[in-house]
Amino acid sequence: VYEMRYGIVRNIDRHLGEGTIEDINQQEISFSLAGKGEILSIGQQVCFEIALEKQGLRAVRITQSTEWTPIHSGCAN
Repeated sequence: VYEMRYGIVRNIDRHLGEGTIEDINQQEISFSLAGKGEILSIGQQVCFEIALEKQGLRAVRITQSTEWTPIHSGCAN
């Protein structure tokens, strides 16, 4: 079971097909735009899970966040 994390989309590079999320601990986590390019934008609040992939730690299962409090699940399903 993965812990849901919260952050803000800080960078999107559509040419490379990647982006970066800064989580509430100011850690930067990269993510793939595959299947998400049209729904994510810079400055957007999101919640996500972390997965260890061959590129390292990556944000996965990214959804728009309506809550910043980790106690509440404010992520769209």
